[in-house]
Amino acid sequence: CIRYSTIDLLGCRFTDNNSTGIGGAVSCEYADVLLESGIFQNNYSGLGGALGYLRSTPVRPVTGNLFTGNSSLFFGGAISCNRANPVFINNTIADNSSVSYGGGFYCNDSAVPVLINTIIYGNHAPSGEQVYIWDIYSAPEFHYCNVEGGPAAFGGTGGTGFNSLYLNNLDTIPGFSGVQPHPYSLTDGSPCMNAGNPD
Repeated sequence: CIRYSTIDLLGCRFTDNNSTGIGGAVSCEYADVLLESGIFQNNYSGLGGALGYLRSTPVRPVTGNLFTGNSSLFFGGAISCNRANPVFINNTIADNSSVSYGGGFYCNDSAVPVLINTIIYGNHAPSGEQVYIWDIYSAPEFHYCNVEGGPAAFGGTGGTGFNSLYLNNLDTIPGFSGVQPHPYSLTDGSPCMNAGNPD
């Protein structure tokens, strides 16, 4: 739990953690965290099974992480952003689930995160399998991402009326290798290969 702090979490692995609040593995409030090259697997919480951002506008990004097998009771099987605006770059959010809403990614309370070069695929929930946007004031941006179902499949009031930036994104099978030790690496024939931001 990181509050009112600046911290680096580099190359960490978070597995089989539980919480009853927000963020089963990592919870950030008024925090600026450099979260890089980590693996979040089989974590559980009420909101944000793996990662929960609350009241934060971090300068440093969440980059190069794998979120898989995480789950939530209420919102955001992998990630929950509540009045928070982090930037997510080069992440894979796959095969997470929520009992209620937002199997992969969840936004609420005027959250405006930015997702770049990120794969959101194969997540499960009764509503908003990949993305659930609770309110019309939350406006996540998507750039050069692969989002299963695209905006048409977003859940929530903000998802139904989605009008934020959604640029140069794909909606396709990502082509994961499925081979250990890195089953979420991309095969050479993946449509996601070289489809990210050209910068």
